[in-house]
Amino acid sequence: MLGNIRRYIVWFVTICVCLPLYVFFYLQESYIQFIMRRMDIFSGLTTFIAWRFLEFLFAGVLLGFVGLIVMFFFHRYFLIGELWFEAKLLRARIVVLDRTPKISMVFLLKAAYILFGPIVILTRLLTTIKNVGEGDVILYYLEIGEFMTKHFWHILLIVVPLYFMIEISRIREFDTEKLIIKYPSRILNLFLVIVIGAGSIASLIPIYYDLLIIFGDPQRALYLFIYAILYFYLPAFGAILGFLLVLVGLADKETRKVLSSLEDRLIRYGVAKLSKIEVT
Repeated sequence: MLGNIRRYIVWFVTICVCLPLYVFFYLQESYIQFIMRRMDIFSGLTTFIAWRFLEFLFAGVLLGFVGLIVMFFFHRYFLIGELWFEAKLLRARIVVLDRTPKISMVFLLKAAYILFGPIVILTRLLTTIKNVGEGDVILYYLEIGEFMTKHFWHILLIVVPLYFMIEISRIREFDTEKLIIKYPSRILNLFLVIVIGAGSIASLIPIYYDLLIIFGDPQRALYLFIYAILYFYLPAFGAILGFLLVLVGLADKETRKVLSSLEDRLIRYGVAKLSKIEVT
């Protein structure tokens, strides 16, 4: 009981610290843009990207507490229905293992790309449809990126928790043909392939050529191309980092309760079977 009270106090203090910090970083963003215009282009971009990273980091922490609630009331039921569909209709062999996996750094990078990928996809799609000329691709990228960053929170609360729950849950699919254990959910895996495939950084190569035309220096254009990617990817990474600091740190016990409820229901409904991993 005392441990729970201490944990809730830590939650309250975290929210009280992160909320005003996020508001401060958000309100001062225009001032930072004003300052960066007085600096050289690389120093200005570095300052603004770092500022936005911290802004989205604090916002991600705040949304982590909201995400925990959404996971309990929405995502676990969505996964139950989706995995039931695959087990009964697609004959997927789903199991609940006796060991709990740990989250990896690769997942952080992948989850951040779930936020960043749609920017690349929309940029490539719209510039292709509208047959945008040389020098304008970078403008479309910045406009679409600014629009999408305003909606990072929708993707963070609706899409990312699904992949997070699959990543750290004990639920896996046993492929009897290839004799491998993989993550379940063909639908979510297909979506991820589309985002990472169609939204690959290679699709942004036209931006490099735009920068090369503008500055005429291949090395300078390459540096600015890297900065253009980090301009939106690092804020996305900050949001994911703050989000997961709550789910796997401050509220790890509550997260595990949600996952245990999901795993128990899958076993109870006959969707999954309990399985053991034995290493000899």
